Amino acid sequence: MPRKTPRVADLVMQELEAMMLDGQLKAGEKLPPERALAERFQVSRPSIREAIQKLVAKGLVDSRQGGGNYICQNMSASFSDPLHALLEGHPEARQDLLEYRTTIEGACAWYAALRADEHDLTRLAECFTALRLAHEKDDRQDEAGADVQFHLAIAEASHNVVFYQMMKGLCAVLERSLLLNISGLYQRQDTRSRIFEQHKAIYEAICAAKPEAAKLASEQHLGFVGISLIEMQREQNRLARALLP
Repeated sequence: MPRKTPRVADLVMQELEAMMLDGQLKAGEKLPPERALAERFQVSRPSIREAIQKLVAKGLVDSRQGGGNYICQNMSASFSDPLHALLEGHPEARQDLLEYRTTIEGACAWYAALRADEHDLTRLAECFTALRLAHEKDDRQDEAGADVQFHLAIAEASHNVVFYQMMKGLCAVLERSLLLNISGLYQRQDTRSRIFEQHKAIYEAICAAKPEAAKLASEQHLGFVGISLIEMQREQNRLARALLP
């Protein structure tokens, strides 16, 4: 039986999905007009329209009457929602999250140092600057958000769509976890300063295109956070026991 030739609309849909996967098209972002997409892919506008309709049917694009087409905001919600309750109800599960992050983000940093292009380095510089400014003005909420974006930019710079999508799916969980962690860890200025210096070491290793140094810096950073959280939990337990009648 002869192999079926893919329809033009299916090929365009696959290209758009690939752009979502690698971060060229981000959640909440408006798709370019049909005319621009037709010119980009060198196809007819009806083919573009059909491809978009297929993406709408798959729940990846939201088509708004008279307002254009947007990448859906909740693409990663199914992954992150169950973890919110788990992390908030079971503090020990935060260590599991850190173990996961140590493994994945060490690899992200390694590949980012190996593959980051000019666009990636510009994005990383922007994220690190935002992190530094939040750190300097002692805004914990801004610092938590900037921290997440910094680590997400590293995943994007790895040019590995699986790493990037997994990290993007964890963004909401990470930000909530970081706020919980920062509120305790950053009570001590020396701990807070060390964490910032660790971020700086990761950033500099990636910019210097040193994969091993970037991986090591990332693993040391998350290892330090893990140990600090254990110590913080022990201190809280000691205080709780001291208050018992």
